Amino acid sequence: MQSGFNYEKAKRLARDGDRRTRHAIASHAGTRPEILYYLADDPDAEIRRCIAENVQSPRQADLVLARDGDEEVRCILAGKIGRLFPETTAAERDMMGQAVFDTLEILAADQASRVRGIVSDALKDVVDAPAKLILQLAN
Repeated sequence: MQSGFNYEKAKRLARDGDRRTRHAIASHAGTRPEILYYLADDPDAEIRRCIAENVQSPRQADLVLARDGDEEVRCILAGKIGRLFPETTAAERDMMGQAVFDTLEILAADQASRVRGIVSDALKDVVDAPAKLILQLAN
């Protein structure tokens, strides 16, 4: 997405733009969270993968993507959260809100072992990782 896109134009292009344009919007760090949330339901898995990878995506979009039908979307999301979660303090995690923990719980219960493995790797060195998640992964 070019820096010249204003909010209204980005919103219109997210809805009506071609695949390449939606991909650019989904990948851009400056895209507004509500547009990224809207694109979390895009029919194109590649667009949803971009949303999963974008660190600016709102936690509500992550919750949607945690249940995505495309395993690669869930793996990318697990990787993103896995990179961010261990670097935060317990106080920062409290501020992140329940959505992050809900997303991790969904990913920790994923049918795909690859997704669970990514979450497990991310949490293995987190001393104060939520016990519920650790038990879920252990089972």
